[in-house]
Amino acid sequence: MQVVAALCVLAVMTGCQLPPVQQPGPLQVRNQHQVQLTTLRMGPRRARAQAPGHGEAGLALDWTNMWLLDGSSGTDTIRFDGEWLRATLRAQVGILPGLDIAVGVPVMHASGGALDGFVEGWHDFFGSPDNERSDNPRDDFMVSARRGPGAGGALVYELDDHGLRLGDIPVVVSWFPFQSWLGEVPQLGDTGSGETLGLGLRGGVEFATGDDDDGFGNGGVDVGLGFVGEWTSQWCGLYAWGEYVWVHTPDRAEDAGIDYGDVPAAGVALQAGLLPGLSAIVQADWERSVLRELDQENVEGDQVMLWLGGRLALSDQMSLDVAVGEDLAREVSADVTLHAALSLSW
Repeated sequence: MQVVAALCVLAVMTGCQLPPVQQPGPLQVRNQHQVQLTTLRMGPRRARAQAPGHGEAGLALDWTNMWLLDGSSGTDTIRFDGEWLRATLRAQVGILPGLDIAVGVPVMHASGGALDGFVEGWHDFFGSPDNERSDNPRDDFMVSARRGPGAGGALVYELDDHGLRLGDIPVVVSWFPFQSWLGEVPQLGDTGSGETLGLGLRGGVEFATGDDDDGFGNGGVDVGLGFVGEWTSQWCGLYAWGEYVWVHTPDRAEDAGIDYGDVPAAGVALQAGLLPGLSAIVQADWERSVLRELDQENVEGDQVMLWLGGRLALSDQMSLDVAVGEDLAREVSADVTLHAALSLSW
């Protein structure tokens, strides 16, 4: 993050001609902790509306490895050992000046996977703790949380590893007052700087299309409110977002005496041009844990993810994102996520 920030500051303060950013915007990623995935997340985006009749469509792939056991304190039981490949087809369309609507359709497959060896090597290289990962068999699968000790505890959450499954579907409406009232985003500085400021307000609903008994949804409707903001120039951009989501509790968790926690979330991203058509993006996001009512330290804490990636402009209307996500809050979030996304605008 320091490198990208330094490039942005250098470009602004000295007028240094970094390559222009052809496809501005943050990475459209989210924390891939499987229980967090069963709740609405509006997530990062540009703080400007799609023009009426115009829009963007994309396909994102996220391959996630997770290993999380009981901590040293707590009376409840967790085991998150597995991998999931999640494909999300999304579309965002302008409906009125300053107003657009977005929808995402996620499909996921869970298994024991094949990344355990890679992640162990990654942790060894960076000197990170592995929470007994290397002491257990590789590529096993068990993802569950229980109220009480051991296998006899009441089941709160469990993920099934059979077949390709549909998740819950979110619909988000975003309103951008500058574009709605002024017809354009505000320009800052002189005309040649290309500096703009954006602000948007959002509301979202996630519908219960995933099977909550098999761990691919929460069985009810989530509702969220949030904002997005941005400052951009020709060479770099700063993006921020925040939201609060009221989360539905599945019947299984309710029967075990656990309420899913509502989820406040926020994030920030920096983008800077590296080469013509290629930009670097560094971003971080924070959110509260859904299962924080469990008496188990490895699900009570807040979740923080760091994403390092880049965007290649394949044309004026098409781009390719590639990124890796790593947990900054150890022994709470997913270990590592490999992300790729193809986007097309019209």
